[in-house]
Amino acid sequence: MKLPLEYKWILAHKFKGFTPWNIISQEKIQKTLEKEYRKETGGDILAFALREDCDIIAGFPIKDNNIENTVKVIHLTWSQKNETLGYPIEEVYENIFQWLTEAVIPLTKEWISEEELKEIEIN
Repeated sequence: MKLPLEYKWILAHKFKGFTPWNIISQEKIQKTLEKEYRKETGGDILAFALREDCDIIAGFPIKDNNIENTVKVIHLTWSQKNETLGYPIEEVYENIFQWLTEAVIPLTKEWISEEELKEIEIN
């Protein structure tokens, strides 16, 4: 499957995420999230980011074995079954840049702190 150009660009530039969002780097975690998404929705997704403070993931929907450019943000329930009462909660963004602009950066502004800067190596 062909990855969206924007996602490849972010990976090439070593985007590590904006707190509380992190790009998923471990395939085991990615596959676990994708499996739970499939159980809860019946659909397929390429999970690429996870919020560190809750069970919210971001991913590209997969339809007909093609990865779409849209980004879904999903709050998983971890019920391990297909949900029918409005869960899991999903938001859809046109592309990864809309997701970054509308969902990630505003939240990051609330999370930045001097303590976190001390933990990050600044060149």
